[in-house]
Amino acid sequence: MNVRAAEAPRRWAWLAVVAAVALALAGCGGGPAKAAIGKQTVTMWMYPVISDQGQNNAFWARLASSFERQHPNITIDISEQTWASRQEAVSAALASGKPPDMILMIPDQIPQYAAQGSLQPLNSLVSGQTSKFMPSTIDGLSYGGKLYAIPLYQDVGTVVYNKKLFAEAGITTMPETWGQMRADAPLLAAKGIPLLDYSGSPAQTLNLTFYQFLWQAGGSVFSHNGKQVVIDSKQGVAALSFLVNLEKEHAMPPDAATNGSQPGLSPFAQGKAAMTFGIDLETAQQLAGYLGRQNVVIGSPLHDTRTVTFGNPGGLVLTKDAAHAAGAKEFLQYLMQPKVEAQISKATGYFAPRKDVPIQSKDPWVKSFSQALPYAYAGDQNIQARKVMAVVADSVQSAL
Repeated sequence: MNVRAAEAPRRWAWLAVVAAVALALAGCGGGPAKAAIGKQTVTMWMYPVISDQGQNNAFWARLASSFERQHPNITIDISEQTWASRQEAVSAALASGKPPDMILMIPDQIPQYAAQGSLQPLNSLVSGQTSKFMPSTIDGLSYGGKLYAIPLYQDVGTVVYNKKLFAEAGITTMPETWGQMRADAPLLAAKGIPLLDYSGSPAQTLNLTFYQFLWQAGGSVFSHNGKQVVIDSKQGVAALSFLVNLEKEHAMPPDAATNGSQPGLSPFAQGKAAMTFGIDLETAQQLAGYLGRQNVVIGSPLHDTRTVTFGNPGGLVLTKDAAHAAGAKEFLQYLMQPKVEAQISKATGYFAPRKDVPIQSKDPWVKSFSQALPYAYAGDQNIQARKVMAVVADSVQSAL
């Protein structure tokens, strides 16, 4: 094993342009090698899924060494990358014709590279086992009906409340639906407390902000066939109107339209907003440090016509030009074993993507977050998703 360090309807007028976007769907073939594997050095790009870089490197080194002991003909050569400029680095590597065999990817990367034929579908590796994985994990790492990454971990966000602020307004039951939020907003506003901490800065991904309300309203960004932008549907208008009305009723902080996403500087972290959403477990623990864990309540994902929240899986893809595909597939099959997925979950703090891997932590917050997993959604898997998001973000900010 070798580890190398490296580097309302009128508000939607803009859609007259965006809705004309036509999208191409693509896929490519492939399957597990059946022939005996000779000596191979499999290359892999890994990113820091453990916040401490040293611990991250050491964990993947141990995992690779464990695999190599069972497969003495295969060496796993891990190159530790950084999230900064990942898109440019991955694109350049795939275009070179000599990419690493495997790369860690998350859902927002897969459509582009799958559509251009740079990745190999991996359905055959999970044949007969798909039902053992959480559906949102498989869906998030798929494109055009084909799985392009073997799931390694699953993250999920949910709602977090400051129960002290709700108590000051005489509210004892935390709101879980849009209707309850509408009812509670004026009670909190009368005490000078905004109901909802919202990050309206276009620099923030809409998966963590507006899109969650769009999904809860039953809407989506793209049509079922992926060829049209349909965010100007009645569901999209309902989601935007809900937020605009909250803003008008002083149920969001005054700077909601420009607010960023820094946990320690957010109105919620400073005790100036009663609830926030799309918060993962690590961030919730940080917020508890600012507010006191006794004041923080972990809730369920919000509901309007649907209960849904953002959840991001991560997995390893096999590049189309992989020089050592047979060895890489052996390693991918090793990683998807329940006992290995459990090790990854314990080391990273993320949830295992397999349903047959038990939650190891006894922390009640971990259990609360795990209950949000069935409602996780990684967003529309579409090659135009990023471009459309940029337009939508500016428009939502303008409306607010």
